[in-house]
Amino acid sequence: MNKMDVLDSLHYLARLSRRFYSREGYSGRSGNYSEGHGDRHGRGHGRNYGGGRGGRGGHRHASHSEMKLLNILKAEDAINARDLAERLDIRPSSLSEALDRLEKRGVIERSRDEKDSRVYWIKLTESGRNEMENHFEEHNKARLEIEECLTEEEKKTFLLICEKLSTHLISLTSNSTLGEM
Repeated sequence: MNKMDVLDSLHYLARLSRRFYSREGYSGRSGNYSEGHGDRHGRGHGRNYGGGRGGRGGHRHASHSEMKLLNILKAEDAINARDLAERLDIRPSSLSEALDRLEKRGVIERSRDEKDSRVYWIKLTESGRNEMENHFEEHNKARLEIEECLTEEEKKTFLLICEKLSTHLISLTSNSTLGEM
């Protein structure tokens, strides 16, 4: 490996991580990870684990942002769409698109409020709970496999550096510095 700066190292680590998840034999994801860049419909972009556009068949696993949404639903019996969008810090239209995808897969269900028809309540289905359990099992297995080469001290140091870089990148984006490049 050539001498790399921090940004190059982050990109390289991200690519290796995607390869790790796409390798044959990795539970539930064997080779269905669509890597690269493209549009928001899964055509050569993002994390399309099999189903839908851009995948190669099989069941589509939830993306990272969908898992954040599902985590909130797991903690709540039901939540209305406005509160969910606020907690995720996303536009209601973006939430609606994500909910459409998840509902189509049978992971969540929406129902209108009996008193106010403008309000939708969202809750996790049994299938959604099962998908989350499978995801957490796979995630934990992968995490242990990846971390096995690090000591506890190295893990702590790595996480502190990641947190510091994340905080700095957030401050740069909030100051519009990155947007002007």
